[in-house]
Amino acid sequence: MRYSYVFSALLCLAFIAYADVDCPFGVVDDPYPGQCARYTDKDGNSICDLSQSQEAYIAPSVDEVKTAKMAVGGKYNLVEWILFLSLSYLGTLILSKRERITCLTHRRVWNVALLIAFLVSAVLGVLLVVRINYGIVFPQWINILYWHVEAGIAMAVISVFHILWHWQYFVCIVKRPKPVGKPKGRLK
Repeated sequence: MRYSYVFSALLCLAFIAYADVDCPFGVVDDPYPGQCARYTDKDGNSICDLSQSQEAYIAPSVDEVKTAKMAVGGKYNLVEWILFLSLSYLGTLILSKRERITCLTHRRVWNVALLIAFLVSAVLGVLLVVRINYGIVFPQWINILYWHVEAGIAMAVISVFHILWHWQYFVCIVKRPKPVGKPKGRLK
């Protein structure tokens, strides 16, 4: 039963991907042979129908792009994420050392945080691919690229904590195996 839901969702996405939409690359009046494999010319004017100028499509001006960047801060918050997550990690580590929470709870908190950061980054990354490849426009109430990068930064910082927990595992992977020497004593 649950597989039918997944199959139905994938089927719907496939139909949406090949529906008539604007040019996925944002090209206007793209002449034959076109810049992508989705070139269609139903009216025979040697211009891709998906790229023909339409009143609904208006390219953002430079001022609009600057305004959008300023609305989300205009930069990514690398230092802020490093400080916030490092202090939060230090806080849960101190709580676990003082036995206010268990070490298992401390690790669970950060494993869940890593999972959430991964899922947000992955889902938004897929939405970006869908938007670019298929020209499907999503509502602009969220800046997909901005939050994709922010979640990626958080995921990278939390991944450092995760790697530090398992550093011995990674050392064993890159270590050379010790050569097998002669056994002590005589074999009879």
